[in-house]
Amino acid sequence: MKVILSGYSKTGTKTMRAAFDILGYNTYDYLENAHYLYKEWISMFSGKGDIHQLAEKLKDIDAVTDSPCFYFWEDLHKAFPDSKVNLTDPAL
Repeated sequence: MKVILSGYSKTGTKTMRAAFDILGYNTYDYLENAHYLYKEWISMFSGKGDIHQLAEKLKDIDAVTDSPCFYFWEDLHKAFPDSKVNLTDPAL
């Protein structure tokens, strides 16, 4: 994991996804997370999941954006400590 985009939906996440695509990054946005990792994310939201199980599934992904990643950006960063965290929140 190179980049964790921790901004909420509607704060430029699709634009950042496009930028990551231009850079050649393999990126999981909301659709990829919902399609490929639905069970893992449901486990995380229910409190039964383990970030290490999710990190194993994300180990070959370069960047994550949008929901549900912004809920767990700190856990993801602990699992991928060399990743950069980018916050796209216009209110800050």
